[in-house]
Amino acid sequence: MTSHRSRPRRVPLLARLLSVLVLTSLLAGASVDAQEHVDSRPAPTVAPIRIVGADPRTTPLPGEYERRDLLERHEEAGEEEREEEASLRPPIDPNARPELVVPSSPQTPRPQASLGRAPGDFAFYATHQYVDAETADFVAGQACEPSIGMNGRISWVSGNWFANVSGDYLANANFVNPATNFGGTAVFCCDQVVQYDRTRGAMFWYLQYSTDANGNNIGRLAVSVGQPDQENNIWFAYDLSPQLFGYADSTWFDFPDLVLGSNYLYVTTDIRGAPDRAICMRMSLDDLAAGNTVTIDNFVSSTFNIRGTHGAGSTIWVASHVDNNTMRIWQWSEGGSPSSLTRDVDAWFQGSNAPDPNGVNWVGFDQGRIVTAYAAGSSVFFLWDSAEGGSFPFPHVRIAAFRQSDRQLIGQGQIWNSTFAWAYPAVHPNDRGDLGGVIAFGGGGAFPGVAAVVVDAFGGSHLGPYQGFTLSNGDLGPSTNRYGDYFTCRRANPFGNTWVATGWVRRTTEPGSQTEPWSCWFGREQDRPPAQKTIRVDLANTATWEDGTTSHPYDTVFEGSYATMPGDVVEIQAGTYGETAVLDRACTLRAINGTVVVGQ
Repeated sequence: MTSHRSRPRRVPLLARLLSVLVLTSLLAGASVDAQEHVDSRPAPTVAPIRIVGADPRTTPLPGEYERRDLLERHEEAGEEEREEEASLRPPIDPNARPELVVPSSPQTPRPQASLGRAPGDFAFYATHQYVDAETADFVAGQACEPSIGMNGRISWVSGNWFANVSGDYLANANFVNPATNFGGTAVFCCDQVVQYDRTRGAMFWYLQYSTDANGNNIGRLAVSVGQPDQENNIWFAYDLSPQLFGYADSTWFDFPDLVLGSNYLYVTTDIRGAPDRAICMRMSLDDLAAGNTVTIDNFVSSTFNIRGTHGAGSTIWVASHVDNNTMRIWQWSEGGSPSSLTRDVDAWFQGSNAPDPNGVNWVGFDQGRIVTAYAAGSSVFFLWDSAEGGSFPFPHVRIAAFRQSDRQLIGQGQIWNSTFAWAYPAVHPNDRGDLGGVIAFGGGGAFPGVAAVVVDAFGGSHLGPYQGFTLSNGDLGPSTNRYGDYFTCRRANPFGNTWVATGWVRRTTEPGSQTEPWSCWFGREQDRPPAQKTIRVDLANTATWEDGTTSHPYDTVFEGSYATMPGDVVEIQAGTYGETAVLDRACTLRAINGTVVVGQ
């Protein structure tokens, strides 16, 4: 293993960051409208197994041998992954030039006190730096890949190669060992993704496992419904494998993602060792939340690295690169079959280089994958990284916008800077259709850091300058030429106009591997969550957002009470409840010395 303890030269990073974060809007050229044939595999059915994991509050931390074994296994898998990637042709137009627009600069937000702040001020409502006890130091100086799902006070966070659960709005977290949590003989390593469906109260946790003696692996989709099960590590698990779809041995899944539609969960992942290079699966959210056997509809791609659109509703759009000048875009409605079209985009570059002050090229493993996508208004947007080239002096992020109705290219842009690189964006629309996300920056004399970004009525546009706000600056780079491969941003629950997101940096003050994962809950001041809540429980049983508002009450008295935090109040409306409790008047619950009693 490479040492993680080299001592860096210190650089005043905030001074480096007061520069431009720019997107340019370039009109698209012609495109071809011929529908392409879409292949699929047989639609298998999978039954779940119910698993009660170890209590996260008492899970012992693993030993050094187990940690090293996992990290070394991931490094080996990364080398196999790189060997299969170099299939894209060189850029067609090496002289593409950016057009400058009014810049916006990443900046450190003002103090968090809400009094006197303007409605449009950016705010981190909560940030959390994960210490070694919360990750077991199952992290390294490369590819932390953190992910998050939020259900009120409960948040699940994963990364290569740890997981943890918070029960207090990101204030604290308890380590969960993904390598042992589900038992069995499958050996865990390494990609993980977390997603939360607020309409059914379901937390989804996808874990990618190592290849076995036959060269095969599984992706385990774990489902936990409701805050009690989520806090206590209780899941249904569905095991997905290439062989489930008829692929031969020596075929394995890699680079997964989870996207929510109105009624389906979509799982996208690469396929290694087969003529098909990727697959998009969809499963009924109702069946998953109920722990039923699920049918897995799907389509396959002859190209790697497919990604679906967050916020898509009843239709999802999925895209991948055909080459450095062409994208393939699938459209799949919940009531129909997938269709695909090929569209040209401006050529982009491979071979990213942006050395940090220690000379490590933190974007050296960046392969130009589509890393995030979303639907907003009547358009869909896809983002990926490009190397430096032409008039772009540093690696940067490319954006392509397409009209939903016919997938015509309607705009392109870049997030770029003249003195450092941007990479690995993750974005998600909120309930208003505003955009929030996180993105990494570094090189040009700076170690990698991570910033939160917002596009809304107070600043920025989808094809104009973003507003960026520093979450954390690193003072140390990765130990190898690799930093990605992805971050995560989600719409927060129950406050759907805010976001939760993850990122990571490396710092000399962090013990062990010196890798420092972060999560954050952020938005505008006008959307700041209240310090304490009144949670209402009644008999409507709408089972939608678990926020306890009058329009979205909890399913049961038990879950409504369970969701409270110190300072909250629970109001139970009169009626006969499923817990056989009969109340002839509305009651209020208050905590007294750790015990909840009924108040008159």
